[in-house]
Amino acid sequence: MSKIYILIASLFLLTQLSFGKTDLRFNLKIGESYHQNMVAKSVINQVLSGKNMDMLMTMGGSTTYKVIAKEDSIYSMDVVYDSLSMSVATEGFEVVYSSENVLDTNDYVSILLAALKDITFKIKMSEKGRILEIKEFDNLFEKALVAIQKLEPKLRKQLEDNLKNSFGKENFKSSFETITAIFPDNLVNEGNEWQSISLLNNNMPVKITTKYKFEGQTDDLYTITGVGSLVSYQPKDGIYNNTTPYTYDIKGDVVSEIKLDKSTCWIKEAVIKQEMKGYTMLKSDMGTSNPQKIEMEFKVKTTYND
Repeated sequence: MSKIYILIASLFLLTQLSFGKTDLRFNLKIGESYHQNMVAKSVINQVLSGKNMDMLMTMGGSTTYKVIAKEDSIYSMDVVYDSLSMSVATEGFEVVYSSENVLDTNDYVSILLAALKDITFKIKMSEKGRILEIKEFDNLFEKALVAIQKLEPKLRKQLEDNLKNSFGKENFKSSFETITAIFPDNLVNEGNEWQSISLLNNNMPVKITTKYKFEGQTDDLYTITGVGSLVSYQPKDGIYNNTTPYTYDIKGDVVSEIKLDKSTCWIKEAVIKQEMKGYTMLKSDMGTSNPQKIEMEFKVKTTYND
């Protein structure tokens, strides 16, 4: 009989320990659309020939995600860019491009951004916010490149490369997972911490290691914070989508605060701050026997809301 009491007491204790734990994962509804607005402001300092040069780059976008189906723990979603923009300012010079500004027929960048709008591509995403598959993404660029066919080939190729570098599949995945691939594997209590590692293989491959913390909840929101580090790296296979003539050696820190809707865990608000330092240089296959190292410092603040 005493063994039965011990068993009952143990089960009661386990029940008490698990009570109040939170299961942080997406809980999206089939047929519903979810929105995400993003603005990333980057202050970039470069040292060229001993001279400091500051540049402010801003990128923005609005995206709609519609949940088409769910199988087991995997969501199938249709994704559409609603608007896209970017600007660059340095030493009294500024250019602004926007998908909403296509009145100037010579503004080919804005024309390209406008061509990326309203074309559906598809993703599969886990409940834990990892993108598992991206399909029909090339449809965006096929339409965009038609819009600049009349340009001379060299300029057309340059615009095509810049477009894919800024808005390509890897950039979409890394931007999306910055605020979605944040969930723990297990149930958590307030104050619990867990680690997440992301490898971003685009023009500047980086490894980001982040320690997240469940800060708590209100009636409507969950709050998660993150503190992490990033470092550029060379993928083992030596192959990645770097179409620029440069390689990078960069290290830095990342701080984030993310607020989630309590019923769906969709991102209501998020702020990601990154500070990075290092250098870039021409690739060895560019024919430069002694390439110059260009010292660089980045400060990036990215804000998200729905």
